[in-house]
Amino acid sequence: MPRLRHFAICVSDLDKSAKFYGDVFGMKRHGREDLSIGSAVYMGDGTINLALLNFVGTEGHDFGDKAEGQIGPNHFGFQVDSMKETQALIEQNGGRFFFDLGDERKGNFERKFKDPEGIIFDISENGWVGTDGRKIKSDPAHAFLDEVLVTPEALSGRIKHFALTVKQLEKQSEFYQTVFGLKFLGYDHQPMGSAIYLSDGVTNLALIHPNKPENEIVSGPNHCGFQVTDLKATEGKIDSAGGKFFFDFGDAKHGNFERKFKDHDGVVFDISKHGWTGTDSYIEQKHEDEKTLAPAK
Repeated sequence: MPRLRHFAICVSDLDKSAKFYGDVFGMKRHGREDLSIGSAVYMGDGTINLALLNFVGTEGHDFGDKAEGQIGPNHFGFQVDSMKETQALIEQNGGRFFFDLGDERKGNFERKFKDPEGIIFDISENGWVGTDGRKIKSDPAHAFLDEVLVTPEALSGRIKHFALTVKQLEKQSEFYQTVFGLKFLGYDHQPMGSAIYLSDGVTNLALIHPNKPENEIVSGPNHCGFQVTDLKATEGKIDSAGGKFFFDFGDAKHGNFERKFKDHDGVVFDISKHGWTGTDSYIEQKHEDEKTLAPAK
């Protein structure tokens, strides 16, 4: 099965954001890349690559001529076994090619697409630095990234959840199930909107349809979530690093509780102790005082 291995956000200061996610969650900084379309710092938790981006110019994004100063989630990526076969599936199901990025000699090549609603995502055979699925094919003469994974002991949180805002829940769910084989986990209906949850067995992908007029819904990546061992300690680190509490969402007794924060740029992210359904580290809530691990099947 293709694997969710990459999430990218636009930030105001690459080094400041790298320090924030390193200090709060123990993510490792694997290197910086400067290209004609902009710059990136790559962070890793051993499974997911978090790319921090600064775009310049008019290419590689959907910001028109106003790329500089953009803040917020930008795209996500799947590691696949065959780019050729996956591209055929994407195009057969309404997705379309965007552009190629990177250099296979450096081991960071990815092919970018847009899904039926125009949401940008990447596919890569080699994978991303800082992940456990990385295939090291780069020519040492051209490699520039630290490929050593972070040790589990250094981490205080792992990315286990991506969320996309979509206009058509069922159609988008069908696209990601058909193209990438994601497992359908179910619906969640809340006053603020509805969601469909999907999973690759390790990471939860939530498709969110806000409860607002259709013409006010903007499709795109919305946030990511970290599973942590200690909510209180993590909240203290977030506050110390310049983040701030946003709001609580869900019901801890029913295993879907998450606490939402904003980083120093205002980028939204979740933290959760029990994790998200469909992941390999989800802690099933049988009742308030009894918790058992429930790996994805």
